[in-house]
Amino acid sequence: MATNTLSGKHLYSRGWFGLIPLIGGFVGLTMILLGVFKYKDKKLILIGSAALLFTVVFYSSMYFYFERSKLFRENFSTFCQPYMNELVKSIEFYKTENGHYPDSLDELTKSSNLVRIDDPISQSKADNKRQFYYKRLGDKYTLFSSGVDRIPYNSDDIFPSPNLLDNDKTGLVKPTD
Repeated sequence: MATNTLSGKHLYSRGWFGLIPLIGGFVGLTMILLGVFKYKDKKLILIGSAALLFTVVFYSSMYFYFERSKLFRENFSTFCQPYMNELVKSIEFYKTENGHYPDSLDELTKSSNLVRIDDPISQSKADNKRQFYYKRLGDKYTLFSSGVDRIPYNSDDIFPSPNLLDNDKTGLVKPTD
C-alpha cells in the first residue's frame, strides 16, 4: 500500500513566474501560502518569498526612477508647453467671467475639475511646488514651468507658446525676475 504524502515539489518550477513583475507577486504570495498551510514545504516558501521580493524590488526601483530621474523629467518637459497653453485659455476665460485674473491657480480648479494646474515635471510629492508658477500682476500675469531643475527664474524655465507672450490678446507676460 502506497503512502500518500503531500509535497509541493511539483510547484517549484512555477517559481519562474516570479520573475514577471506583478504576476510574480501573486505567484509568490500563493506559493508562500501553499508552502505554509498546505504542503509545509520550506523550499516552496523560500521560492515564493523570492518571487514576492523580486516584484517589490522591481516596482520600488521603477518608482524611484520615475520620481527622481532627471532624464524622466526631461522627457516630460515636452508636455509642459501644451498644458500651459490650455491653462492660458482657462485663465483668460476666468477673467472674462470674473472681470479679473485669478489670484492663484487653485481658483481655476474651483470652477472646473478639468483644468490642469500641476506641472508634469514637478510631480514629486516631496516637491511643495507641484503647480506651474503663476503670479498675478494687476492686469497682467506670468505663467511658466520651473523646468527640469525645478528652480524658477533660470535658463531652463519653460514658457507658453511665444505667440501667447506679450501680445494684446492675453494678459500673459514673460517674467523679468
